[in-house]
Amino acid sequence: MEKTFGWSMLSRSAQNLYWLGRYLQRAEHVCSMLKLQVATIADRPHREVHCGWSLIYNSLGRRPPLEHATAEPYDDDDLMFADAYILADDLTFEADNHNSIYNCIACGRENARQSRNCITFAMWACLNRFWLQLKGKDLAKVWQPIPESYYDDMLGRLESFIGTTITTMYRNQAWHFLHLGRILEQAQQTSSLLLAQQRLHDYRYGWVGLLRVFHATSVYHRLYPGKVMAFEITKLLVHDPALPYSLQSLYLRLKDKIAILTTATGDSPELTAMLAQLEVNDPAKNAELNLASYREHLFNLDRLIAKRWFFYSVDEE
Repeated sequence: MEKTFGWSMLSRSAQNLYWLGRYLQRAEHVCSMLKLQVATIADRPHREVHCGWSLIYNSLGRRPPLEHATAEPYDDDDLMFADAYILADDLTFEADNHNSIYNCIACGRENARQSRNCITFAMWACLNRFWLQLKGKDLAKVWQPIPESYYDDMLGRLESFIGTTITTMYRNQAWHFLHLGRILEQAQQTSSLLLAQQRLHDYRYGWVGLLRVFHATSVYHRLYPGKVMAFEITKLLVHDPALPYSLQSLYLRLKDKIAILTTATGDSPELTAMLAQLEVNDPAKNAELNLASYREHLFNLDRLIAKRWFFYSVDEE
């Protein structure tokens, strides 16, 4: 038996759309980090390249296939380039890595296939074309001459799907579940990357990278002209509601989506209480925000969303 919503939407479809949003946002995030990281290989010091890989793997919660590549910096150029190739392959095409771009696109496409009745033909065609182009590739075919251009191209395809979604999708519960998943994934990415960077506090270039990944470089330099400072970057990425990837902005968008969905399906005191844990609108109170605890609240919110809308007891019927 399936739970239904205001226009008879199956809970299975809602779950598929939620995870479609999450998987494609995750693919976009990994792609953005890899584009920035592979661009550093040619002209950045070895230590910065090493710290960059550490930052990516720590933020994703994955052990790298080459432990020495993120354990200690090294001075051998050949080793650095060889390791970069293996690590990039692990994050791009590795089938056993559930965070790889390949797996995220494959899982996203499968979720879209199972909810074809909820998305537009243009959305399906855009995503399916991307998958078919990705399916036959391996890193050896795209590593030369400029690997970052390949990640730039993939980002363009992912952004094309989002643009197609915005311009063609009907604004019903399907739309809200897809974007609920996307927003929650963004919040987990921001908090995880900030936490990983704080643990690599002496990696100054990482703070610059965060601004680039979250499209905040020009905003930061307008608000804080001069030197790149960790405190100001953290303040921007946590508290500024005008920045799309800030934790406060994402909290407000999560709150809006959940309010819309609970209006149609009934209030949830558990969700309301959990959302209250995510508000970070007061820089004075949240100057020492515990990002590990904040990320755990996001994981708990994901579980509550699943409990409220995707899995349920017969007593709720």
